[in-house]
Amino acid sequence: MVVYLDDILVFSRDPALHEGHVRTVLQHLREHRLYAKLSKCEFHQRSVDFLGHRLSPDGVQMDPGKVAAVREWAAPRNRKDLQRFLGFANYYRTFIADYAHRTTPLTRLLRPKTPFSWDEEAEEAERQSCNILIPLDPLW
Repeated sequence: MVVYLDDILVFSRDPALHEGHVRTVLQHLREHRLYAKLSKCEFHQRSVDFLGHRLSPDGVQMDPGKVAAVREWAAPRNRKDLQRFLGFANYYRTFIADYAHRTTPLTRLLRPKTPFSWDEEAEEAERQSCNILIPLDPLW
């Protein structure tokens, strides 16, 4: 089970046990006078999009909507654009080998006394980060 703010994800390896897991969670919610809105619930799903990831029996993948966003991401024109990109990439950093090293040319551009200059090194660092963020295989 994963809980994030008001989102609860109940998953089970054994479908036979899953119903019991869901019942247990709902019982605990009821005991604490918390309720799940049926229209927002999904039951018996083979895959589910949760917190920017698609979880399925095949593993964990980046949400397809996020992959599309990365594919269409325009090169940063200023520090604010770069901060947005790095914030997005940082969310998925656990899936990016050597994240800090790969993004060093980009984070250098965020230093207050460094002029923002989108050069070939920055372009390559962003391209590599985007390519890693568009996985074909499950991340886990």
